[in-house]
Amino acid sequence: PGSFDVKTQSYMREALETRYSLLPMMYTYFYLAHVSGAPVVRPLFMTMAPNTHSIDRQFMWGDSLLVSPVLEQGVVKVDAYFPRGLWYDLYTGALVPTVGEEYVVLDAPIDTINVHVRGGSIIPRLPPAVTTDQMRQNPFTLQVAPDEQGKAQGLLFWDDGESLDSFELYSGKFTLLNFTLNANMLSSALVASNYPSVPLDTVQVFGVPNKPLAVVLNGKSS
Repeated sequence: PGSFDVKTQSYMREALETRYSLLPMMYTYFYLAHVSGAPVVRPLFMTMAPNTHSIDRQFMWGDSLLVSPVLEQGVVKVDAYFPRGLWYDLYTGALVPTVGEEYVVLDAPIDTINVHVRGGSIIPRLPPAVTTDQMRQNPFTLQVAPDEQGKAQGLLFWDDGESLDSFELYSGKFTLLNFTLNANMLSSALVASNYPSVPLDTVQVFGVPNKPLAVVLNGKSS
């Protein structure tokens, strides 16, 4: 990257920081791939979207993120297909103006990769740092994307990132957290709690039209 000009370096840095911030989600999907065989990167037809077998210019990360890249030099717009449901811009939380099962023309400037969150998903993220070891010292952020019923689910698998067979041996070296949004209540449930606590710093809820009158955290208003 050092051989590129300053502006190009900033584009590359933003892309890498986005990727690194999503490592907790990717790490969890690799855990799910290990236990279920489901691929991490998926074609759209695996999301149960009809009539998508011929779409080969977009892909899913798990069942939560839709990536619509630019594949030709100089192109600044992409014609992206959105399966049925609600879809939110990963960077801004803005709702895509579509009911789904249709194509939408998206702006695609050189400094932006179009990534959208599927309604019903909860994405764990970490602030990027110079190394992944330093990232692990930061608290987590949850991005919550409600579906049409105001519900969402997510999962986080976390271990020390170094030990071998932390899952197979069940040796007390991983934590598994299940997140659920239902009836305006976000809750977490420990499926396995055998690794040091996972600190949470920020919760970002997409699609909230008005400022909440009150927020209750663990029974206390804030």
